[in-house]
Amino acid sequence: MDEASKPGSTPSAPPSVFPGQIATEPPPSVSLGMLSGQPMGAKPNPFDQATHPMLQGEATSAGLGGIGAANPFRWKQFWLGLILPILIVASVTMLAASVENNRWDTMYHEETLSLSPDENGHFAQPFEIQEGHAMEYCWFDMAAPGGQPELYCLVDGWGSANSISIMQEIEYVPTIHSIQFNLEEGNGTFSLSFNGSFGVSPYLYGSIYSESGNILTSLESNDLVRGNTSYLNATFAPQNESTTVYLIIDFGGISERLEIYNCGDSYSQGQTECPNEQENHALIVSSYEWRTGEKIGEYSPDNATVWFVPNGTFNETFRLSLETYDEASERQITFMEEAISASFCCMPLIYVGAIITAFVRGNKGLGWGLISSGAVSAFLMVALIAFVIAAFTGGF
Repeated sequence: MDEASKPGSTPSAPPSVFPGQIATEPPPSVSLGMLSGQPMGAKPNPFDQATHPMLQGEATSAGLGGIGAANPFRWKQFWLGLILPILIVASVTMLAASVENNRWDTMYHEETLSLSPDENGHFAQPFEIQEGHAMEYCWFDMAAPGGQPELYCLVDGWGSANSISIMQEIEYVPTIHSIQFNLEEGNGTFSLSFNGSFGVSPYLYGSIYSESGNILTSLESNDLVRGNTSYLNATFAPQNESTTVYLIIDFGGISERLEIYNCGDSYSQGQTECPNEQENHALIVSSYEWRTGEKIGEYSPDNATVWFVPNGTFNETFRLSLETYDEASERQITFMEEAISASFCCMPLIYVGAIITAFVRGNKGLGWGLISSGAVSAFLMVALIAFVIAAFTGGF
């Protein structure tokens, strides 16, 4: 028995791996397997568990991640994002135009009546309003000729009663009266006098022209001398040709206007007669305020007849236009218009949200397509505006 195995003896330290010797050879190599996908040698497991290969699988190219391979740029999504917004905007625009056209095609109805006087000077013609329609508007297409007070009509209760009142303006009696008008080309003088009271300073504008179109002198408010009889005088260089006076005096306080114009110029608008003619000029006094009228006729669904008896003698045929609307169609079209307007307001938010969602979900093709659609639309809009401006300014 050696000393180490004796009882009570202390065991000696284990011998060194390299007991005082210097290694002259490299340690034996350990095989770690192969990188070719073949089974690799397994190192024994000291815990008696199943052995596992230390390295296995194939080499992967550096820098290529799973995201890039799973979300490539898809051109189909790009073209979808480019075209779809334009189609949506165009479709909604066409729908809005169709709704607006239906407004006039289905909601409104207009009928024009031709009314001629009978032997007693009375005007009458039957008219029946359509079922479900309400009176909207009415007007005379022909004004009263020959300086007679004009006729007009009013819808009673804005269509609630489906009846109208036919009115005739109360005859206009001017306050301003022309007394004297004189124009002498050879002496180069012009004078005008008129009477009538007015409380505010009138607005005056006018000029005297030569036959060749040159302005000989301008007429201004400070040239007017006011009083119970007012005067306006002017001088200009003597002419050997005809001269023309164009003058407007507005008396704002009484809503009247005194006018002088040449009977043969464009201002007369082809009038065949020249009222109060002096020196080949027309002198007229008119009112530019809305004058009150008196009722001369009416229409109601009860009698289903339009009739009126004007004051004065009228031998002309009047054209009275009546416009009605379908109340049910109005409510329906109004709802559709509000829905379309709301969709137009929401489109920018939906467009921006679609772009953000596309990039967050990794659909880069769709996102860039949506952005390109907005850029193309903006370019086309600018090009259209430039084309219109160039067309109107003679750029082509």
